[in-house]
Amino acid sequence: MTTLQKAVTPAMSAAILEHGFDRLSGFVVRRADVQDLTTPGDLYRVHALGFPGTPFTPDGPIDVLVFEVSPTMRFDDAIGGTTREDLERTGGVFLDRAPFTGTGFAPFERAVPVWWLRPARMAPGTQLVRFENGREPRVLAEYADVATGWRVLGNVAGRLPASPSAYVGGYAKVGGASRLADLVGGRVVVLDPSTGAPLVPAPSEIEQFFELEVLAVWNGLDVRVVGSWSQDGQTMNRVAYLGHDADLAEALRLQKLEAGVYEATVPEASLTEVRHTVVEVALGDSAAGASEADASASTLDRLVDVGRALFAKLTENPTLNVIELPDGLGVCLVHAVRGGGKIYVAPDESALFVGSAVDFEAGLGAFRDGVRTPLEKFTISRGGNG
Repeated sequence: MTTLQKAVTPAMSAAILEHGFDRLSGFVVRRADVQDLTTPGDLYRVHALGFPGTPFTPDGPIDVLVFEVSPTMRFDDAIGGTTREDLERTGGVFLDRAPFTGTGFAPFERAVPVWWLRPARMAPGTQLVRFENGREPRVLAEYADVATGWRVLGNVAGRLPASPSAYVGGYAKVGGASRLADLVGGRVVVLDPSTGAPLVPAPSEIEQFFELEVLAVWNGLDVRVVGSWSQDGQTMNRVAYLGHDADLAEALRLQKLEAGVYEATVPEASLTEVRHTVVEVALGDSAAGASEADASASTLDRLVDVGRALFAKLTENPTLNVIELPDGLGVCLVHAVRGGGKIYVAPDESALFVGSAVDFEAGLGAFRDGVRTPLEKFTISRGGNG
């Protein structure tokens, strides 16, 4: 099972600890890649928290969510850049603010893959963990399931009842009725709407496990409805922006909750092209999705290691930036100094070296066409590469 980590703003921590908030989205990394990082300064850098308007500081404290991938979670590759030219170069769709890299990796001194989590309910077992200078990390709260909500630890020990959105997270159909539900340790836990208590139906009673997505367009932006209520005689919707263009989101004055996460409260009547989609989930998909994520990240790590080993044959102590290539082509390692060059590495570990005079797109085009550098050509050169 893949375990992920995501930094959360002080406002979101307060919403969890005071109101039992149970929804998340945004940039995530694998826990295994960052579990040795325990200082606010390191977390500030690896989670790219120095974005414009950030509520974070390198001195902390910094709170993170640690959670396993649930069967209803879906992810986008964090490929793009900070300019339109970056999007053309990388083939990605994310236009965001520095320190976002657009390479699919964190702005850190080692390769840490990054993904963007679409709006999702907290996964059972999610922990809210606080990191402070001079103190051991401590768990502030743990999310049990959609019926139980958060268990708050420490000085304010207690339970915050769930207040789940009907628009995000799993449902189970039992006896012909659809109820909010989570998959917990191989069992389906259902929220009893009459009592608010958790119910565990027998596997034979579960007719379907699914998520309901309400998708729409608002002012030309693709959005997902994540909440709804009545106000002053009209229905209001909370919507989350599903596109990744920070320029458009900010021009339309969406609320920036954190890097890459924009939401708005709008009248339901302002939404167009509304469509209700049932995303059915086989109960075995959780393990399958985790295995796929692990395999993908493992492949990236392996290719980065190959590229580093090849650069080690060319020069000493290279400073390398890593770019995940589009269409599953592999990775590109860029020696970020004058005359450094680039190495493109394919999934079969074949590679292409190009000098610094060749731009990224030209090198990628040749690499895509099958051009490769014979491995015996990678030889030590103390004077650098041209």
